[in-house]
Amino acid sequence: MNYPNDETGQSLNRLKSDGSDMSKAMKIDFFIEVPDLETGRKIEQAVAKDSYEFSIEQDEDTQEWTCYASKLIIPSYVNVVTEEKYLDLVAQKFGGKLDGFGSYGNA
Repeated sequence: MNYPNDETGQSLNRLKSDGSDMSKAMKIDFFIEVPDLETGRKIEQAVAKDSYEFSIEQDEDTQEWTCYASKLIIPSYVNVVTEEKYLDLVAQKFGGKLDGFGSYGNA
């Protein structure tokens, strides 16, 4: 499976290289930067119907807020990009922005 040479494709290639089965579902964590807890809660409410596990955390050192929207999906390039675009659109409505994704894979 070849992925485009962009950040999403590179991340998927790393998961594959680490031994994950890219044809089987895995938990993908999408990171959303938000200016404050209230913004994070608004985004959480907006995506509540979409089967995400959601948490909001503040970094103790930087005081920056991050939302974690996690979902079990087949990690195809199309599936990941679709989730990224959706979450970024929702986040932007409230003053946040998508900041990538990560996963421990399924190896």
